[in-house]
Amino acid sequence: MAKFALLFTIIAYAFTSLCAATPLLDRHESGLMNRAETSPEPKNGTIELHHDPDTSSWYLFVALDSKNYTDATGNRTINGTHNPLSTVTLFFNVTSAVNAGNPNETDYTIHSTPVAFEHHINDNLTSVSIFNAAPQFYPEGQEIFFDIAVNGVPAGQVAGGPTSVNATGFSADLNKPLNITGIFTIHF
Repeated sequence: MAKFALLFTIIAYAFTSLCAATPLLDRHESGLMNRAETSPEPKNGTIELHHDPDTSSWYLFVALDSKNYTDATGNRTINGTHNPLSTVTLFFNVTSAVNAGNPNETDYTIHSTPVAFEHHINDNLTSVSIFNAAPQFYPEGQEIFFDIAVNGVPAGQVAGGPTSVNATGFSADLNKPLNITGIFTIHF
């Protein structure tokens, strides 16, 4: 019995020493942090996914920094509507740049790639909104046009205001890579 007590004391001492040296609750040093919490927030805008449980669909909102046309990147983890335990983590990369051949045109690409699954989700992406879509030096009062395609197929568009665009009328599988391209043109 004395050997058992001594062994228990040694194990308890080793365990408490190990726990004290490895703070599991410290967010900066823990190896157990939630993957979504460690995802980088976009530096030049925001990337948001909003869910509509009534239609089992997702809406993508991208707000760009109108004075800084460089990439915005970030991960988003979403749950399925019918099975909340099913998740997919999506890596988004948004690029926007003034067209070198036409300074009145801005080209956009939103690319999404699934990087982690916990079963497939059954929900689809059905709407995209890009805010601050106008070129950096947008001349007030000019007529603007925006063409957008989802995986190479033109998407229906809804006016969103002078510097934003909304694309609807499509359904894209979020379990597969997604490529959204757009051209924002100012006509004088």
